Amino acid sequence: MRPAHAIPVLCAALALAATHAVAQASDADLPLARATAARILHAIGQGPFLLVPPPARFDTLTAVELLAQAPGRLDPESDYALYIGTRGARIEGDTAVVTVEMHKKERWKGMNWWRSIYEYRFVPDGAGWRFVRGVRRSHADGGDVRGALVRPSLHVADRR
Repeated sequence: MRPAHAIPVLCAALALAATHAVAQASDADLPLARATAARILHAIGQGPFLLVPPPARFDTLTAVELLAQAPGRLDPESDYALYIGTRGARIEGDTAVVTVEMHKKERWKGMNWWRSIYEYRFVPDGAGWRFVRGVRRSHADGGDVRGALVRPSLHVADRR
């Protein structure tokens, strides 16, 4: 018998809360969450993914939208799964900036991993938001496969 996994339980709770979260969303939050989820799914292609537990309300809305736009994409038993999630949104002038986290790690050993933080920029487009560009803010890559058992390489890109 397998133990219950926290991620599938979280995803089930998010799916059940979707109607409630959407009902309470302000007009500005939900369209941006939808646009963010669509852009994330475009960026990762057709592969399975797991959700990074959302820390805030906007991140929860985006997680619900990811599940709504890509049902059945969860793979909690994968040995090397992609984890995705957002870490907040802010407004800079007329642009919305959403922080997106993506990481992979080997499930059983944890010795082979990478992690990237992106900023996705959106501008108003009618009643919604249109993606204009993404910038990778940081990337860490490590593990025995990449030749760094103790010291991962760290690359920071700051392109404005």
